[in-house]
Amino acid sequence: MNWKFTIIESNLDETDIIEPIGWDGLTIALNRNFENHGIIKTIDNTDFQFIEDAYVLLKSIYDTTGADSIAFLKVEYQCEAEAYQLLDTFKFDFNTYKRTCGDMCMIEIAVNANSCLNDFMVRMSQDIDLATTTDIDGNAITPLAEVDITLGGQDIVIRNRAIRETGGVQVSYILDTSDFDAFPAIGYTYHSLFLRLTEIQEIPAFNFLSGTAQVFNCAREDMQDQTDWETDILPNYTIWERDLENINLTELCLENDYAFNLDVDISGKVIIRSTVNAYINEIDFRLYRYDGTTTTLESSTNIIVGPGYNVTDDGAPVDVFFDYNDSFGPGFSDAQKLYIVILVGYNVSDGVTEDCKEMRFDWSYDEGSFLEMRIDTSCPATTIKGVNLKDTFEFLPTALVGDCYDVQCNNECMADHILTNGLKLRRKPDTSNLFLSWENLFRNTSKIFNLGWGISGSDLIIDKAKQFYQQNNTISLGAVDEVKISNAKEFLFGKVNVGYSKWESEEYNGLDEMNTMRKYSRQGSNSDKTLDLVSQFITAGYTIEITRRKSPFSSDWRYDSDTFVINIDGSNAVQGVTSPTNIVSPSTRYNYRLTPIRNLLNWFNRLCLYSPQELVFNSSNGNFIASGRMTGQCDLEDAAIAENDNIVTADFDVSANAAPYFLPIIYEFSIPLTMNQFMNEMLVDIYENIYSFECNDITFNGYLLTATYDPNQGMAKFTLLHAIME
Repeated sequence: MNWKFTIIESNLDETDIIEPIGWDGLTIALNRNFENHGIIKTIDNTDFQFIEDAYVLLKSIYDTTGADSIAFLKVEYQCEAEAYQLLDTFKFDFNTYKRTCGDMCMIEIAVNANSCLNDFMVRMSQDIDLATTTDIDGNAITPLAEVDITLGGQDIVIRNRAIRETGGVQVSYILDTSDFDAFPAIGYTYHSLFLRLTEIQEIPAFNFLSGTAQVFNCAREDMQDQTDWETDILPNYTIWERDLENINLTELCLENDYAFNLDVDISGKVIIRSTVNAYINEIDFRLYRYDGTTTTLESSTNIIVGPGYNVTDDGAPVDVFFDYNDSFGPGFSDAQKLYIVILVGYNVSDGVTEDCKEMRFDWSYDEGSFLEMRIDTSCPATTIKGVNLKDTFEFLPTALVGDCYDVQCNNECMADHILTNGLKLRRKPDTSNLFLSWENLFRNTSKIFNLGWGISGSDLIIDKAKQFYQQNNTISLGAVDEVKISNAKEFLFGKVNVGYSKWESEEYNGLDEMNTMRKYSRQGSNSDKTLDLVSQFITAGYTIEITRRKSPFSSDWRYDSDTFVINIDGSNAVQGVTSPTNIVSPSTRYNYRLTPIRNLLNWFNRLCLYSPQELVFNSSNGNFIASGRMTGQCDLEDAAIAENDNIVTADFDVSANAAPYFLPIIYEFSIPLTMNQFMNEMLVDIYENIYSFECNDITFNGYLLTATYDPNQGMAKFTLLHAIME
């Protein structure tokens, strides 16, 4: 085999040179990347020494422009009487330049095969302005067009919720009773609603005051009989006061007279011990409203269970039960304050002459008792700027290496999503452009969609990972003398973390968010390896909506510079869920198509390689009981699926989408090959090839992981990944 070497200068002048020293150690390699699935061709052992004419020329180039010099080494090969064929055009790396002059002057310098790929790999972590009109080298390129997307607005429910504190008894108090000389005598005691723990407080001034218990004139007088009771006594029972100074009505799209629902669900018992014989006939729940001028009794309900309870004067405890469940509203738009008063009424039927007997009350609420205020807030639609995800995949390589590659994103589902940031969601007038690196874009998007990228000839391809493991062509490698078979641990995982690292839980019912993080394990796995599928991009609907509602003129917001992914249909954000359960306002939900369990559906065929094929839910944060379905050509589920479901093959609309296409088994062997065979057969359509070989009359099939070829020895070493044949 003959070699031909040519140095090409930056002005395209060509000079033929003699073979560099060290060329006999060169190897050609194909390596599949475990993360992006693309197969990269490299030429290894390329630190060569150049003498004679090559020495003179390289010294002249370096003396002019130093480490920034640009020159190329074109290498061609000739098999027998055939014409010369191009092996590759290498780029000199003048950062490695070393010159030695003695008995023989030489320059040692490394060369990088496939300069386009090398430049792309070096630059892929560099942030690019997505609005740029030039590539990284200053050449004009077509800019990435921004698109207008309408966000219809996801409803946000804001709530105040009070529940019982941990434990049983909530309050104990002792009240004096009167000299009941009338027959029958009536007594009254009052106390506030003893739900002390505020579980959620999103509507301001939902502040239960300190527990209040009162009687008037030894329990013989009614609260309403007291002078100035509305102004002096009733305020002790306040549960809410309209607060317009501490609530951002603009952000919540609320008017000053906002109305809300009030839901009450309380039950429990009061243990009564008395030194007077009495009959407990009333536990009255009273709700008052004050509009700034007038106090109005909204509701008065006797919530005692049963007709009544007798207590005796020996102090023996009597359990008195109560139960109440009701809803009010939406209403109270004219209210400035709300009050809740609990009245206990009783009769004394046997006449009593002693003054101020005692009666003790020990109150306890059942677990689950609560009082809740609720407002379903909705803001008008807005139009924001973003860039199409598919277009961004095709734009960034061009911005990095110009027209080196014809970039093709073949996954059409990528066109159904846009990228934007917090500043654009807020429609800030001085909003900055989007900045993204290829590495950041691919890594965080692939964790959602399970993507791959690779080079095929002059094409840079982005597609589903499975598309880089095809069986369209069969390349027979013949019989091998010996094959080493081993386990491919890199492809086998026992645990999976999936979802998103950023989501908003600090404001407005954020715990209802589904696009959070989940942890799964693979049933029956012996592997302790964890696959990290947690994306740093934001898809959480609450975070999108809260950011959208922030004022364009407000100070910095913590998500201003973060990258958001939004599922779209044409020029509108996709909203809504089919067959929803356990979801607040499902018809307005953003990005239900991007929940963590759907991300795992995308990855299932690479995770569940052995039976039983099941991913087992372990833990989560946010709303992991939400259930629903998305239907469309990019959706995989067969029916409604819950975020805490285990995932099995039956969950898929098309079972083939769940089927694994390889097993984590590696075959390693060596065979003789000619340069023509390796270059013109092994390197053609590498993603469409299935490679087969025989050993001891057994046929093996696999996808290419690595192939290393020594052209001077004519030997190739292959590593294949076991292919499940279609």
